[in-house]
Amino acid sequence: MHITQAKGSSPSKRSKRMGTTKPYSPIKDVHVQVCLNHNVESKASSGLEQKALLAGFPRFSSHEIDTSTEFLGKRLELPVLISPLTGGGRQSERINRNLAIAAKELGIGMAVGSQKPMLEGKARPDSYLVRKHGRSIPLLANLGLAHVRRGREYILKAIEWIEADGIILYVNPLQEMLQQGGEADYTGILESLDDMLEGFPYSRSK
Repeated sequence: MHITQAKGSSPSKRSKRMGTTKPYSPIKDVHVQVCLNHNVESKASSGLEQKALLAGFPRFSSHEIDTSTEFLGKRLELPVLISPLTGGGRQSERINRNLAIAAKELGIGMAVGSQKPMLEGKARPDSYLVRKHGRSIPLLANLGLAHVRRGREYILKAIEWIEADGIILYVNPLQEMLQQGGEADYTGILESLDDMLEGFPYSRSK
């Protein structure tokens, strides 16, 4: 699910002034190092790669194909979004900066990693502030669905602080329950979401 920005809304100056107490979140760097140095790719097979694909002959001009579309009021050259990867770690700023630059050059969208460290003062916001590197790209904030219990202002800060066009609410209850400091209580989450969306200054999209 993502919640998209309504026309005419603007970032909150108050949320931008909020400070943090720690420069970065070490666990976020651990996540990056694990992906760089360990085999984390799934070996699961859908079986589709075993199907033989028949070669067809085109009866059209490639110049007639238009892959562009509009998303969150901005033009995309391809209907592609760079999924949330990182944020809050020592290496996150360089990674997200490069992703934003690439998204701008390719004409695609981007989302930042979970902003929980930033909002809770466990990491500086620098690694999330990529708008300056891609003014024209659709940019999405990112928080867990469980965080809606913390209230509308909490969700709005995630969006407005980084000048995003909307927000992704990720759903990962098992991971949250197993990891240290994760969200363990999911009672009433959907009801909290409904309450938050009532009068929310962003349009809703699934």
